[in-house]
Amino acid sequence: MAASRQVLKGRLERLKYDLDKIHKETEDLLRQYPWRSATDGTIQTKYETMLRSVRAGMDKKLGSADREHPFAMPGTPRRGPVDSTSAETAYNIYKDLQSKCETQEREGKDAKHTIARLTRENADLQRQLDKTIDDVKMSTQTPRIHPDVVTELRKQVNVLRGEKAELRKQLKQMYAEKNEHMNRVVAKNRLIEGNPALTDSSDPNRPTTIAERLTNVYSHEWMEAFESLIKIHETERECTDTLLAWLTSCYEICRKKAEDQREWCKRCLSLDSKPLSTAVPTSVAVAIRDFQKKTAVNTLPHVKEICWSRLGVRTEEPEIPAYVHKCAELCWYMAIQNPPLEMEWLVERGTPFDTELFSSYTLSGDKVDYVTWPVLYMGAGLTVMAKGVAQGYDKEK
Repeated sequence: MAASRQVLKGRLERLKYDLDKIHKETEDLLRQYPWRSATDGTIQTKYETMLRSVRAGMDKKLGSADREHPFAMPGTPRRGPVDSTSAETAYNIYKDLQSKCETQEREGKDAKHTIARLTRENADLQRQLDKTIDDVKMSTQTPRIHPDVVTELRKQVNVLRGEKAELRKQLKQMYAEKNEHMNRVVAKNRLIEGNPALTDSSDPNRPTTIAERLTNVYSHEWMEAFESLIKIHETERECTDTLLAWLTSCYEICRKKAEDQREWCKRCLSLDSKPLSTAVPTSVAVAIRDFQKKTAVNTLPHVKEICWSRLGVRTEEPEIPAYVHKCAELCWYMAIQNPPLEMEWLVERGTPFDTELFSSYTLSGDKVDYVTWPVLYMGAGLTVMAKGVAQGYDKEK
């Protein structure tokens, strides 16, 4: 009996110890994981009330058991039978609290991971925001033209184009007036009398007419070819030099071909086409030149083809071949005159600017910078038939 009493007493003490331990751990968990909502606060209050009730009931039953137990020691209160339902309820409360604490711990870890992820995303967004702000600052530094300003500028461009066309028209008219004046000057400067090339007004290709047509080429075909070349060459000087080189090349080719044709006609006088042993009479030489003039219309297509081929020009702009063909035509008529018309374009830079020989190109001055159009003479520098065009300057560049 004594052994049974000791076993029962040990069990009761063990149960009391477990209840104290559960109560302590529960309080520790409550302090470690504070309740974050009204519902959790209600549960906390409920659990605390239930634990106090269970503990009070256990203490009461343990006290009554000491008083009522038949094997109690003298002076020891007897205890009644232990209610296992209250202990189980307390244990269940403990397990619920522990489960809730574990859930909160997991949620806390998840929250930490979420905070870390959001922190990284926030840093990325901040970098993107800083970059966008820098881009906006850079874009605001670049001036932007208002559409109304663009429209106004386009209107001004159209007005300037109209003024340019009008100025070009006036320029052509001025060239025509100048050519008319030059023709009068040429007529006064005829020094060679009795020459049909100068006195025969019925000849459409007489020297005065050739000089006039050469000046017109500079006013029309030259300007149109210049507009086409300026799209290819980088500078205006390159364009003027190219156009002058094409004209002078045609001049040299036509002089050579005209002389070759006269020599071929002279050889035709001999039956074996060999050079004549004696000089050709003057009348025969004049007849050969007249032959060249009368057959010029038939010869010109071949002359133009030869000049174009020799120059080796490759272009799709129609103004270029028109200019070259016109130069070839006039140079052929120059070469078959008697005496031939001569061109002068080799003027050294720094030569005094002679206004009797040259007109100013775009700049005037006391000295010649470069020639853009040659001077036309009758014979070897005897009479000026048409003035050339040269760029002038006042002092060394």
